[in-house]
Amino acid sequence: MLATAGQLPTEARGWVAEAKLDGARAAARVYGGGAQLFSRPGNHLSARFPEVTAALATALDGHRAILDGEIVTLDRRSGVPRFELLQRRLAVAHPRLTLQARIPASLWVFDILHLMRPASDRRGGGWVGRLACGDAGVTPAVRRRP
Repeated sequence: MLATAGQLPTEARGWVAEAKLDGARAAARVYGGGAQLFSRPGNHLSARFPEVTAALATALDGHRAILDGEIVTLDRRSGVPRFELLQRRLAVAHPRLTLQARIPASLWVFDILHLMRPASDRRGGGWVGRLACGDAGVTPAVRRRP
């Protein structure tokens, strides 16, 4: 969903805000031991961000899911998202490990649109803890209050 202009709420209770992350909106499809990334118009982004797809597959540990988020590259000094760094990553169809290390990308997850545990999984949702901690390139955009 795209943001639209509107009136600010008069009372903050019951409202949730998402940070403006200066990245590229993406949907992730996670299955078995793999993952795919798609842009808003449906273009495949997986080959451009292999570290993100690998992190998703690891973090969800066999769960099938569809996630909505934003691919972000952070400035190493300030920790602030920088779109110009993301543009450098988007321009390379199959980035080498040196580029991935120099300009790492991560997926900031806004919504879990679909989730299904594998039939063999009798544990609780251990992947939720890994996702919530921002392990391996997957970062929640909004954290729950303690």
